[in-house]
Amino acid sequence: MIKAFIFDMDGVLVNSEEMYFYRRMEFFNKIHVIPDSKQISDYLGCSNERVWELLVNDPIRREQLKQQYFDYQKQHPINYKNYINDGVEQFLKTLQKHHITMILASAGARTDIVGMLNDCKIKHYFNLILSGEEVKHNKPAPDIYLEALDKSGLDKQECIVIEDSKYGIQAAKKAGIETWALKPQNYTVDQSQANYVFENFIKLNKKIINENFE
Repeated sequence: MIKAFIFDMDGVLVNSEEMYFYRRMEFFNKIHVIPDSKQISDYLGCSNERVWELLVNDPIRREQLKQQYFDYQKQHPINYKNYINDGVEQFLKTLQKHHITMILASAGARTDIVGMLNDCKIKHYFNLILSGEEVKHNKPAPDIYLEALDKSGLDKQECIVIEDSKYGIQAAKKAGIETWALKPQNYTVDQSQANYVFENFIKLNKKIINENFE
């Protein structure tokens, strides 16, 4: 019996990966600098620190541009409500109705996580919220998922992780937790290590209801 779902955020609850990527590329274009990687697949599931390592190899130049980007980011905020994936809230309602624990475990910064939860008005569904920047090692290390198990008191056999990126899937699998992956609509990503790949939350909701609650 499933007792808990542990959710990644970007690319799972919200379709934000493309927005992040194009905002970064627009910034670099505006300042007439060519980033060291222009492939969206390189950035999927990465921590903010790793993203900037990929964008700018030189550490001194990286810090300079990062500070400029923070100002640019404030001027170009994201309203996560516009990016919430189809069927997400209905799926969360189904889990809540059947007293399933819900945990959010994102590689991103807590400020971004809180911003998404507030914009989408889904914070009340989650029993525990974790940021990868608050554990010793971010994804693809398993730390955040081990922390989720430890703080919730749940056994890994009772949980399902929902991820999308290769790094996120690796992190969950290293923690020994069954991992399902949401297939992206507009780009490709290696999800071969996932136990199960699904197209959208509308179909997943039907699957969960049919197999667990009827």
